Amino acid sequence: MISIFSAQKLTSRPYLAIDTIRFEVFRRLDPNKFIYWTDVEDDSLVQGCIRKIPCKFKNKYLRFLERIYWMRKLKPDLLIVIGAPLDFLFCLLKPKNTKIVLHLNGPLPSLNPLSYNFFPLNYFSLAFIVKKVVGVIAVSEYVKNSITHLIDLQKIFVIYNGVDNKIFNPKAKNRNYLKEKYKIPLEKPLITFIGALIKRKRPNLVVKLAQLNTDKIFVIVGRKTSKINVIKLPRNTKNVFWISYMERDVIACLLASSDILVFPSLYEGFGMVLAEAMACGCPIIATDHGASSELIENEIDGFKVERNANEIEIFSKLINDLLKNDDLRKKIITNALKKAREKFNWEVISTQFNEVLTTIIKNAKS
Repeated sequence: MISIFSAQKLTSRPYLAIDTIRFEVFRRLDPNKFIYWTDVEDDSLVQGCIRKIPCKFKNKYLRFLERIYWMRKLKPDLLIVIGAPLDFLFCLLKPKNTKIVLHLNGPLPSLNPLSYNFFPLNYFSLAFIVKKVVGVIAVSEYVKNSITHLIDLQKIFVIYNGVDNKIFNPKAKNRNYLKEKYKIPLEKPLITFIGALIKRKRPNLVVKLAQLNTDKIFVIVGRKTSKINVIKLPRNTKNVFWISYMERDVIACLLASSDILVFPSLYEGFGMVLAEAMACGCPIIATDHGASSELIENEIDGFKVERNANEIEIFSKLINDLLKNDDLRKKIITNALKKAREKFNWEVISTQFNEVLTTIIKNAKS
């Protein structure tokens, strides 16, 4: 039996990719082989090998201390952290024989103040943790490559994120539902962007595309933040609709009903929406950067656009090419669906976690 303790609590908030991953993986692992201890937001999440830590306090700071208490009491074989700034406290206070595993969902932050990924506190915290671990599970080769100068390559394992194919599939298409619920006029081609409205994801570029393509409808789904005020931009663009939040099944409906997903993000550790779009049969046009470059095979199962002075025109041309060329569209969709079934399947991914965690604990004991 391998006992695992999570430094973070498990929530049911679908926009937190790391929670989706942990729930989908550990509910599938054999409870006779693994125990995954975690603080849970909702008791319905206690499935498979997931076990609830009996935290009592509602105050988040006291609850944080409770998790440290339970870690020391349970003395797990493995402590799983994600590289959050406060994770180093768990690493410092862990029981002597507990080994640390880092589940890394984003690249190592930059120390360059001009970078979109400039988080010096996160950099030093993560660099400290990386040097203490017995293994790292990275969600992409891109993420792996960001830490290779800090750790032995043999300790890094790449496991992609997955997609729930019962929710995300072409059968989720329902344009009438979207039209009735969100009052979107869907007589025109539907172009979608999904992601937090932050600078590095560049929702502003999507608005500029809408201004160049007034014969199409653009839907932007993402939570407003203080980092970018994208809400004011669409007011002068009648073919742009902004929706702050959608449940996962509605996201699936939107993707399956969309003609194209536009994703101009400057860097992603993985890019969950890319895998979800592939599973729904929605062609992708993305910036050739970060994990987007890795997940998409250009002109085979999607399109990648280099970041340069002409990228908006290139995005616009690819949108029109995809809408006009049925054979090209069918090829992209068919190949993307195949990739989603084979590479972003939770059953496959949970098997990979089983093998990697078993290998990590075996290597740590040898």
